[in-house]
Amino acid sequence: VISLFTAQEVYAGTVHWAKEFDRDFYDLISRDPAYSTAIFAIDRGNKNPRKDIAKWSDTKDYTQYFFDELFCPLYTLPSHINKADAVKILKAYQEVYSPEDDKDAWFQGIKSICEPLGFAADMKDYKQNPDNYKGNVGDVSTVIRIAQTDRQNTPDLWSILKLYGRQRVLQRIETAIKFWEM
Repeated sequence: VISLFTAQEVYAGTVHWAKEFDRDFYDLISRDPAYSTAIFAIDRGNKNPRKDIAKWSDTKDYTQYFFDELFCPLYTLPSHINKADAVKILKAYQEVYSPEDDKDAWFQGIKSICEPLGFAADMKDYKQNPDNYKGNVGDVSTVIRIAQTDRQNTPDLWSILKLYGRQRVLQRIETAIKFWEM
């Protein structure tokens, strides 16, 4: 049911719930209502809206990586991606990342770092010759997603990065690089 709500309705329901049941979370999400509402707007209103929030208490887990106060990453990579490759991906991504990019330019930037790092930029190429690559563009995006959210599955990554802003994106990249270089 909540997946059909507008971002404003989800924000209002979350605030109402948090005010009664999780005061610290209430303080966090009500600090900047526009930012918090924008979180709930990601992937909302699509043909197939995300169904990550089944009840109001799910919103804290759903939103925690958007708030530095709640973000406690473990940086767990998929088993087929090693730490050294993750570091190379993030360092290459730092070079092409631009907060001004639209979604297509952003994705082209990710694709542009794939081949030099041994990953297929095109899924069709990867499916035809998987042994020729370390992985594919989806794996490269996953490393970036983990560095930013500590999750392998999130709403639209481009939208998340837009909402974060340049400083948070770059800071989280640096933190993940340091973690994986240890």
